[in-house]
Amino acid sequence: MRLHARTAIITGAGSGFGAAMTKRFSQEGARVLACDRDFDAVERLCEELVSHGRSRSTSPEPTR
Repeated sequence: MRLHARTAIITGAGSGFGAAMTKRFSQEGARVLACDRDFDAVERLCEELVSHGRSRSTSPEPTR
């Protein structure tokens, strides 16, 4: 766990490179703040991480 006790803020985390970075950083032990304009995509990513044993904090759905 190279990133244990580190915090990362990843923008564009809903898809592509941002999603891949979010997954990898989480696997490496970092606390990750995943941000994207596509709230649903980030929500799906978080659900995937939770299903693999990662914890999650939620925030209210943004005003659209």
